[in-house]
Amino acid sequence: MNKISFLKLAGIIGIVLMGACSNDDAKQASSDLMLMFEESEPGVDPFFTRMLVNKQFMRLDEGSDQSDFTLFDRKNSAIYTVTHNQKRIMQIKPSNTKNTVTQVLEMDASKQENKDIPSIEGKKPEHYQLKVNGNVCSDVYAIKGLHKEANVAMSEFKRILATIHLNNINNTPAEMLDDCFLAHEVKSPSRSMQFGFPVFQRDISGVTRLLVDFDREYKAEPVIFTLPSDYRMTDIAGSPLDVSL
Repeated sequence: MNKISFLKLAGIIGIVLMGACSNDDAKQASSDLMLMFEESEPGVDPFFTRMLVNKQFMRLDEGSDQSDFTLFDRKNSAIYTVTHNQKRIMQIKPSNTKNTVTQVLEMDASKQENKDIPSIEGKKPEHYQLKVNGNVCSDVYAIKGLHKEANVAMSEFKRILATIHLNNINNTPAEMLDDCFLAHEVKSPSRSMQFGFPVFQRDISGVTRLLVDFDREYKAEPVIFTLPSDYRMTDIAGSPLDVSL
């Protein structure tokens, strides 16, 4: 198991790896990649989220096999959110729409110099500021080549959500449709992953995400990548569906 600590000193984020691990893709092929994040947002205490990734699925939860979870079926491009106390599953699939983003969104990224950031597994995180129309939307610290499968899975996941955002854009409150949201959640949803795997991200809204732990040889129980057969399934609009996974 790899432990990562992120230290904030004088406004500079230091990333320190404790422990060692070989980057062995062959090992990962027979196991699941486990990633643990600490997340925060204004007005909410920091909380942990877990991501489990393999070739077929990506699961997001609170760190427990028994918690509510989101399951991404990568093969069928379907996302399921499972709520146990309601015995409910909501299905999300890519949405076709004629809606378009009409705002001008000039996207740019500038690499920042942060010499005090040490390497992780021999690779140094690079700091980028992602800008839209000249304004900084987020800071991303990424490592090229780290956790490739998770990077691809998250890109796939965000592209599906982007189709939903675009389909609902005419019903979205105007105050939510700022340049950063339209650029990063609708028009270019995988932008934050283009420089490698984000080990730390801070958005202009104050939302942060920190990688604090990972394990390439995690052995998840296969059942946690399945859906409860006795739960009520609906689509995002609330229409009943059959549980098919």
